[in-house]
Amino acid sequence: MKARTRITLVLLMIAALLATAPVSAGAQEASEGQILFETETVRVTQDGDWISYDRTTPIGQDLGLKFVATTSKGAETPGVLSRKLVKGKKEGADCKVTFGSESRRAKPVVQIVREIRFNSNTCESEFEILELDPAEVTEESLANVMAVEGDSYYADAPDRHDGSISARSTTQSYVASLKVNYEDPPMIDVTTTMVTVRGKKRSTDNCLHDRSASAHYDEFGPTGWVRTSQDWTYEFKCNYVSADAQATFENSPFCKLIFGPLMPTTHVDHAETYAKVTKWGGWAWSSTQYKSGGCNWMLSPEHIFVAP
Repeated sequence: MKARTRITLVLLMIAALLATAPVSAGAQEASEGQILFETETVRVTQDGDWISYDRTTPIGQDLGLKFVATTSKGAETPGVLSRKLVKGKKEGADCKVTFGSESRRAKPVVQIVREIRFNSNTCESEFEILELDPAEVTEESLANVMAVEGDSYYADAPDRHDGSISARSTTQSYVASLKVNYEDPPMIDVTTTMVTVRGKKRSTDNCLHDRSASAHYDEFGPTGWVRTSQDWTYEFKCNYVSADAQATFENSPFCKLIFGPLMPTTHVDHAETYAKVTKWGGWAWSSTQYKSGGCNWMLSPEHIFVAP
C-alpha cells in the first residue's frame, strides 16, 4: 500500500465499515457461501471452514504496472502470476503460516504475495504470487510501496577486505528488502514489519564488506492499532548478511466498532520477517505470522520482497 495521508484514510476506513452490512456478530459461524464483510475493495466470504478474500484491486496495482493481474481471475501481466497452498503449524489455538522464497544466484526480482484463502481449522493458507523483473517497475513506485512511516533501527559492520584493494578490482552491491503487512478490508496496511540487508563484494576479496541491516515497524494507530512488543536480530558474516524483525500488535476497538462492545481484542503476531543476501548474489526471505481474537478473519497478510 502506498504512503498514506492518515486523516483521509481514517475517514475512508470509518465510512467503509459503517457502510458495510455484516450478517451478525457471530459472522465467524456463517453458513457456506456467506458474505461476512464487504467493501468497495474486497469481499470476505466463508465456504465451510475457508475464509476467502476476493479483491477488486488487482495485485501489483501500487507498482503502476500497465497490465496487472486481476485477483483470482488472471489477466495479462508483465510478470508471472501463480498460486500456492501452504500448510501451517498449529500451536494451541494459533495457526502459524510461513511463506518464503530463495535464489542461490543473483536474480533481480520483485515478489508480491498476498493471502486469498485461509482455513484456521486445517491451518492452511492459499497465496497469490506476482513475480516481476524490477526493470518493469519505476523506482518511484517501488519506493512508495516499500515506504514505512513508523520507527526504524539500523546497524552496520566495520569494513573488511582481504589485503590491498587492486586498481583493477570491481565491486558488486547486493541488497534485499522484505515488507510484511496485515491488511484490513479497506486494504489499509494496519500492521507492518520490514527488514533491509546490504553488502558489497569486491572481485579481489573473498568476503562481503560494507555490510548493513535495518528494521522498520509501523501500525495504523488512528483506528486503534498499537504495537505491544518488538525485536530484531541481524548477522554480518563473510558469506552473507541477514536480518529478522518480530513484532506483536493489538486493537481493542477494531471489532467492537463493527459488531458491538462485547467483541474481544484483535491480535496479530509478525513472528518472523527475515531477509538475507549472499556474496554470490543469492537471496532468501521468509515470513511467519498469525492472527487471533475478535474479527481476526477480516485481516489478511501481504508480503513484498525486492532484490533489485
